[in-house]
Amino acid sequence: MSELNPPLPTAVASYLPESLLIRVGPDLQLFAERPEDHQPPTAAALGYFFHEYCHYLQNLSTLSGLAAWINTIEVWRIFRSTLGPDGRSRGSGVLSREHQDHLETLLNYLKAARRVFRPQLVNLASPEALKFTTLASETLVTGRDGVLLAGLAGGAEVSDRKGAVERIQAHVGTVELLESAAWLLESLLVQAIAAGAVGSPPVFPYSVFEAAVALRVPNIGVRGTVACALAALQSSDPFHEIEVLFSAMRTAQERNESVVDALDAMVRRSLSGHESELNDVFTKLEREFSGSGILAQAIRQVTRVARHAFARRLAEPFFEFGIIESAKQGTEAFRRTIRETAPCAVLQVRSGPQDQLGRDLMFSFLPEAPDGQSDPEESMRVLHAAFNFVNAHRSDTGFRATAALPSKQCPFYTSCPLALRQAEPHICQNTPWESADWAGWDQRGACWYGTAVRITRLPQTA
Repeated sequence: MSELNPPLPTAVASYLPESLLIRVGPDLQLFAERPEDHQPPTAAALGYFFHEYCHYLQNLSTLSGLAAWINTIEVWRIFRSTLGPDGRSRGSGVLSREHQDHLETLLNYLKAARRVFRPQLVNLASPEALKFTTLASETLVTGRDGVLLAGLAGGAEVSDRKGAVERIQAHVGTVELLESAAWLLESLLVQAIAAGAVGSPPVFPYSVFEAAVALRVPNIGVRGTVACALAALQSSDPFHEIEVLFSAMRTAQERNESVVDALDAMVRRSLSGHESELNDVFTKLEREFSGSGILAQAIRQVTRVARHAFARRLAEPFFEFGIIESAKQGTEAFRRTIRETAPCAVLQVRSGPQDQLGRDLMFSFLPEAPDGQSDPEESMRVLHAAFNFVNAHRSDTGFRATAALPSKQCPFYTSCPLALRQAEPHICQNTPWESADWAGWDQRGACWYGTAVRITRLPQTA
């Protein structure tokens, strides 16, 4: 599964789509085991974290993000059909032609939704600005019922700080939309806290959508561009009606009205019209995963958070601006707003050797479970592991057989202190799916990854 990254190396921070986990690198120590070890974060540090948190919100509180997440569940369902009696996948070749075609469409959608368009520049080594000269819709993925995912493409001029210009064909996809919104929100947060200048991110993918908006609706401003991006994301195909949004923005400008208010009203109407349909989607998931199994608990937990976030979105379509306002009141107010809006989980990477036992820290914004109840983070990490297990088998068009998989490290390798990680770390480091069959587990059950594999094998326990 690909990662969405801020305008810094991946080691600083990243978000794992659909797995609902933010990863913070060792250069950004935001979380500590003991409160006394925690240092107050700088405005820039909070901005990096907020960037990734915006991706989390995009995942759970927009129709585009929810569509991708539901498609991930559907891929997991199909994958289960490839498992043999030994619990290993035999590859997608064992599926019916109908299911193979359905799987290929799902994978094409997910791949296109996570694709970053980076042009091959010939003359410029360090591009600093992008200007579109033409722009038109392009089809990225089609299905039985027509276009599933579209984008934008057009002629553009890329320039560097010396004024050199290279003309290219540039593309705007879902990632460019997501990253533009997250980067601009990050910059607004940093400016709100520190009232200082914010550096410029790499042009690709962070500035591409902003450049597209500038062509269609000049002089719109940062908040208008963010509102446009968030409004577009309220569709499983964000670019399907992007020109309608552009037109509404131009009309508001001509009338000397607030562009953000105009888009706010459009999103409210759209979400109100889809509210019943959306509730049906949530209810269907809750009914399908109504059992007491740990994966069912996770799906229901995600659904609860998504219901709450969508309710918030309906009442306040661009509530990210409100989160930024809360940050002005201090770190605790910022954390409280996150807990109240949509709590997330964070893997805090710490300094030390890769193989150091329990080197990294798992942190959650979820409230602690009452006495006698299971920790909701347990089920969420099993869900993460289940998707990781499936994605280890993914190819461009289907699934590889388990026997043909290359080495792949457990996503919790650096934070897990359990018995298997101590006794046979090579399993966790290379073939974590074998954790399901490790003989050393006691009656309390397997680790997160082993549990995920066991549940994937047994439909009746999901």
